[in-house]
Amino acid sequence: MTNIRLTYSEGGGDFPVDNDFRRIGIIKDPYNNGTTTFATDDTLSGLKALKIEGATADFIPDEKISQTVTDGTAYGSVVSWTLDSGSTVNGVLKYLQTNDAHTDQGVVRAFESNAGNAVTGASSASSGTVDVDYTGPLLGSTFVLDDPGNANSGGKAYAEIENNSGDVIYIENRRLITRAPDQIEDIKLVIEF
Repeated sequence: MTNIRLTYSEGGGDFPVDNDFRRIGIIKDPYNNGTTTFATDDTLSGLKALKIEGATADFIPDEKISQTVTDGTAYGSVVSWTLDSGSTVNGVLKYLQTNDAHTDQGVVRAFESNAGNAVTGASSASSGTVDVDYTGPLLGSTFVLDDPGNANSGGKAYAEIENNSGDVIYIENRRLITRAPDQIEDIKLVIEF
């Protein structure tokens, strides 16, 4: 038996509270991103993030976003949009990219640390630029320089776990669970092998 309790935005933002979820799973022995070292943190996020400034409106969860990049267009889907404290235009945009929904000419292209090319939401028509000067931890993500030799290439955070690492040992689809900032979920799983 496994009992998990998600309290608000657990893990400093690893579990967003402005989106819903249907699937619960257990991954055994995932790696930390970019390594072959097993992850040992209590909570980890598989989402990428962009530090956005000057957003013209709020990005909407589940909407498609895009950015013109060097080789074409990068696409993704919004998982969470959280404004900075006291701001109405700057915040953290957490997103995901999949091979079936976010390709440009058959390729999933990465978003870029480029203040000249805005990130645009398809449904909200919101538009904002990546804050290329921002580095450091924020909302469960660590923003780093995309190009370590260029001080103006910040504003991007990578997933905390390595994509396709670990073994999925359990997965369950449930009815829709809508989250709220003051909500706590108790998830109890009884697994028989």
